[in-house]
Amino acid sequence: MNRMSIVANTFQNFTGLEVLDLGLNKISAINENAFVGLSNLKDLRLNSNCLATINKNMFNGLNSLENLNLSVNPITAKSGSDSAVTISVCDSKEYQSISETNDNSVTALENMKELTLNENPIV
Repeated sequence: MNRMSIVANTFQNFTGLEVLDLGLNKISAINENAFVGLSNLKDLRLNSNCLATINKNMFNGLNSLENLNLSVNPITAKSGSDSAVTISVCDSKEYQSISETNDNSVTALENMKELTLNENPIV
């Protein structure tokens, strides 16, 4: 099975884009600064890919992001792991949160209104 990676500055010329649907693309890695230039993006759909971790600076440049869909990916990030963020699931129904780590790597997500992480083996 061929897997795809998104490299830095891939979308730098799409400054007016507000919705980007990259679901169902077998994406296994997203390099830091891949989304630089998408300062107006409000909705990013990365569902149904092969993303196992959320890496440092993955979301750089997404200053207007409101909705992030990471559902149906094999995300297994743990607190204290090498990934840039800690993903936690609480007991309350369908509550998921993404929290900032010491390196401030997810500050671009300050406008986030909705984060979808369903069907991930988060531990």
